[in-house]
Amino acid sequence: MKTLQSNFPTLNINLDFENFKQNKILLQQLEIYDLKKSTSFDSEYGNGILDFKKLSEGISVLVFQIRTNQTCILNFEKNAVENPTFVCVETFSDRKSTDFKGISTIKNILIPTFSAAKIIVFDFPKAILNFTQNQPFLPFAFHGYQYFDAIFHSNHPIEIGSNLYGLASFLVDEFSGEKKSEISEIDRKNLMLLEKQIVEKQDFSSTVFSIENWAMLALMCPTKFKQKFKILFGETPYQYFQNFRMEIAKRLVLEKKLTISEIAFRIGYNSIGRFSTAFFAKFGILPSKC
Repeated sequence: MKTLQSNFPTLNINLDFENFKQNKILLQQLEIYDLKKSTSFDSEYGNGILDFKKLSEGISVLVFQIRTNQTCILNFEKNAVENPTFVCVETFSDRKSTDFKGISTIKNILIPTFSAAKIIVFDFPKAILNFTQNQPFLPFAFHGYQYFDAIFHSNHPIEIGSNLYGLASFLVDEFSGEKKSEISEIDRKNLMLLEKQIVEKQDFSSTVFSIENWAMLALMCPTKFKQKFKILFGETPYQYFQNFRMEIAKRLVLEKKLTISEIAFRIGYNSIGRFSTAFFAKFGILPSKC
């Protein structure tokens, strides 16, 4: 992508996220003097929000939203080109219509006066995505745009985080070339870390099983999470959850230190009857007969 040649002011965004404070010129242009993870700004160029964070080991993200006071160019720079970087962007003009929205590798974006831009930039480890830096600008697929749009329409940090994970997962699915029947090393690692948390926590009384929560912890969208979970563990997430807590219940029943009611509550059942039915379905015997 050729650099835009014009006399318009340029906002240079360095995409080496290890130390975002190195973007000194950008921060000065936006009149940001106290950089936090999520920082509002109001400058001669416009107003908006700048947010950056690490989603997981090796995956960084920048969320940038601006309403311009003058025409300017966003110029994305990168010192080290080893890691693939994707720019997800949508711009609006005063005509109330979308000028463009889609996904691309690093590029320059011109934003006219009194226009708005929503931009999310992902920096991935090279091992995850393999593509050339000349990747063409692609329109958002429906599910990708769903995540993108939700990020800018939520004020809830957990919701925003979940949709960032979903969008990152979408990009990996779209551009890694990985088949649905396969599982990447990073997905395997994240699923094993999730299993470790589940086994160590064993707190079923205060934790409601949720595909969405587990998927977020594994840095995947729910659909991908269910597919990859079954590939790795040979059962669905709910089957895993149910079998795991039944094995804990069996151990507690055989130890005979707690009542059946206490055991049922410990593993997340409010009804002794339902617990006994589930126990019988798993082991072929009622807990009271063990």
